Amino acid sequence: MTKENQTQEKYKVLVVDDDENAGRLAETHLKKAGYEAVYAPDGETAIKESLASGPDAILLDLRMPGIDGFEVCSRLKAEDQTKDIPIIILSSQRERNQVLKALEQGADDFIVKPLDAQVMLHKLKSILPQQTVFEEEEGRVEFRENREFVRLSEVAEATIEVPLEIVDISEGGMALVSESRLPVGKILLLNSPLLKEVLEMEDIPIRISYSVDQESDHPNRLGAEFVGLPESARKRIRQYIFKKQTERVKLT
Repeated sequence: MTKENQTQEKYKVLVVDDDENAGRLAETHLKKAGYEAVYAPDGETAIKESLASGPDAILLDLRMPGIDGFEVCSRLKAEDQTKDIPIIILSSQRERNQVLKALEQGADDFIVKPLDAQVMLHKLKSILPQQTVFEEEEGRVEFRENREFVRLSEVAEATIEVPLEIVDISEGGMALVSESRLPVGKILLLNSPLLKEVLEMEDIPIRISYSVDQESDHPNRLGAEFVGLPESARKRIRQYIFKKQTERVKLT
C-alpha cells in the first residue's frame, strides 16, 4: 500500500524522549488512536530508527543527553531520505525561544509539555497528508482548524475588487470582514503585503467557508480556507504565528 492510500491508522510515528514515562505515554496514546508508534530513548537511536524505517512523523524532545533534539533535527533534515519527515518538537513552556530556533532549523511544529493527547493527535492530523480542514455536511461548511492564530488588522485586495480586512490567520485559513456579502464556496485570489511576506507568494487562493450577515452598520464576518496551499507555506505560517506569540509574551 502506498503512502498516498494510507489512512491515519497506518501512519508510523517515532516518539523520541529521554523521559521514558513521558515517551511511553505518548506511544500509548498513539496506539490507542490507531497509529503505529515506536519509542526511542535518545537522539542516536532516533536517527538510526529514522534512517532504517522512515517514520511518517517524529515527536522529538529538545533536551536530551548526548545528541539533543536540535542535532537530531538538523541531521535528519540534511539527509535526503529523511528531510521530508515532519518533526514536531516537544518542549516545556519556558523553552519558547529554543522552540523557535528548532523551527528555524527545519522542525515543522511544536507541542508544549505536559503532553495533551488531543493536541498531539490534532497536530499529527494537520501535518500528515489527507488532512480535511473544512468539512461540508448537508450544505453547511464547518471550519475545523483549531490551531493557534494571530490577531491582525491587515487590509487586503481580492480579484473581485471587494474591500476585505484580514482579522486573524491560522495555517488552515483566515477570518475576514467585508462590507459586501460573499457567497459560501466562492474562490478568490487574495493579495496582501503580509501574506506576500510570510508565504513568499502572491495571489493566494482562498475559498469562502462561511459568511455571517451583521447589522447594517457592521461589516460582514467571513471565514476562508486556503486552497491548495503547499505544506512549505503552511510551515511558514506556523513559524510566523509562533514568532508573534513569542513577541507578545516578551512584551507582557
